[in-house]
Amino acid sequence: VIGVNVAQLLISRDDFSDKARFLAVRNTFWALLRLGVVPIVNENDSLSAENVPNFGDNDTMAAMTAVLLQADWVFLATDVDFLYSANPKDDPNATPIYAVEDLSRLKLAGLEASSSQWGTGGMATKIIAARIAVCAGVHCGLVN
Repeated sequence: VIGVNVAQLLISRDDFSDKARFLAVRNTFWALLRLGVVPIVNENDSLSAENVPNFGDNDTMAAMTAVLLQADWVFLATDVDFLYSANPKDDPNATPIYAVEDLSRLKLAGLEASSSQWGTGGMATKIIAARIAVCAGVHCGLVN
């Protein structure tokens, strides 16, 4: 026990496309932070249905939440050591990319969407999420 108060916020993609809902979620975040409560964000899976759009991956949800909060940074977690110039499983000449100055130059072609015991999406969703964040002025980091 470390004495941190937390609150779970369940959000959906629709919370970002309706202005009243967007503002309600943002105001809830700020109210919790003012009270010293750490918000834990999860997708509202109870709304999962064919007609309700979902995030599908935590990277997109994290990026959109960072934009909502006008955050300085968002960090996307991965079990891969680096972003590579190509898929290192398929290309022995793939080299690590240590910094990305221009996200538009990264190609999504050839990047697999993945699903493992740790999550879904793979590097392609991380690049898409990074583009969402960076386009809104939020810096993005990849952490293992």
